[in-house]
Amino acid sequence: TRELRSILKGNDDLPQALRLFSPQVWRQQWRSHLQRIGLLSLPKFRIWILGGLSVILFLFVILRLLPSADIRVWPKQETIDYTSNIVLVASGAALAPTHVRTLALIPFTVNLRSTLVFKDISKEFIGTSASVKMTLINHSTEEFRIKKGSRLVNQAGMIFKLDRTISIPAQGTGSVTAKAADQDLYNEDIGARGNVPAGLKWDFLGLHPEERLLVYAENRSAATGGTSASRRVLQSKDLQIAQELLRQQLSVRAKELIEEKKALYMQQHPGSRIDFLEKDDVIKKSFTGVVLPLDLLGKPVESAPVEGTLIYTVYGYDTHAVLDMLRTDSAEHVSDGMRVLPESFIPERMRVYIIDYDDNLSWIKITADLLGLQEFVLDPLTPVGARFAKHVRETAAGLSKSDAARVIRNMQEVDKVQISLWPPWSGRLPEIPSHISLE
Repeated sequence: TRELRSILKGNDDLPQALRLFSPQVWRQQWRSHLQRIGLLSLPKFRIWILGGLSVILFLFVILRLLPSADIRVWPKQETIDYTSNIVLVASGAALAPTHVRTLALIPFTVNLRSTLVFKDISKEFIGTSASVKMTLINHSTEEFRIKKGSRLVNQAGMIFKLDRTISIPAQGTGSVTAKAADQDLYNEDIGARGNVPAGLKWDFLGLHPEERLLVYAENRSAATGGTSASRRVLQSKDLQIAQELLRQQLSVRAKELIEEKKALYMQQHPGSRIDFLEKDDVIKKSFTGVVLPLDLLGKPVESAPVEGTLIYTVYGYDTHAVLDMLRTDSAEHVSDGMRVLPESFIPERMRVYIIDYDDNLSWIKITADLLGLQEFVLDPLTPVGARFAKHVRETAAGLSKSDAARVIRNMQEVDKVQISLWPPWSGRLPEIPSHISLE
């Protein structure tokens, strides 16, 4: 730069200034600098040796010391059935000495009394029934004898009954009077609807379908005399229906109250979960104190009051206490090298079965069956996991990524494996086991 300034200030010789930037000038200047630091004095052979060693050292670091692998392993899980027999004991009940595993049997009882006003009283037909002259037709080759009271029905479901016994000759006809029944096939009053027009076909309900094609009836004149009128009269079947309806209503209400009592119990006992024993044998239902209006039987009424009491008792147990017992048992029966998964001990995975009970239900013996989960211990911080990690590192060292994944996945402890390499372009795991990290 100083030379360039002097040239420019002295004679403004631009070509001479540009010659300072020519390759030859720069090469001479660099050679002078290298001579001053002593590099040019080294033999070329030594320079090649230094360069080669640098390359070897670089490749050693890149290919030997720098590569690493991270292996993530998910342990394989197995389902195991934990079963325990437990006796649920009511407060104050005595047990035989063999009953050693016990929990509290918790009864929930409600006492309900209610009155039901039953309005679906049976109707009694008090109208008049229509009558009509029927022509009976027999297309078969045999004589048919039709008894008195035999029922004829048309397409509308109306029923007419013969008023006398009649014989129909083969390939012949006969005439008889038929009278409408009080109700049709659908339990509806016939009454005035029985005044049917002429020309309808009627089938005998008592004959087989094949015979109905050969033997049937026709009304060749219109029916007359039918009138509609009815009233509601209390009958015994009405009281039976009313009792059953009252029992059902009380049962629904009792279950609602039981649920409220259960919620209150769990609120008073934090950490508990109450489930009921659902078997009918251990659910007490006592429907007593029924009061029926027997004096109204056979009388025309629009409604009838029915009164009764339901004593409803169900038995419950603390599900969490049962799970605690199963959890304790599982710790004693866990396989070597495995651990129980606490999150599998949940009520949804448990089933309770009743196997025995006292006559007065002072105790109930149950079997609690839980489908739990256990998994292999792969944590490197544990002795078992440390041995597994050492085995994985030694087995996978130097293998290709796909081969290492296949080998590790085939180990009985492994459910899933994921391998990541560094540098990313490397296709094989490092040969030094310590360069492989396991998670």
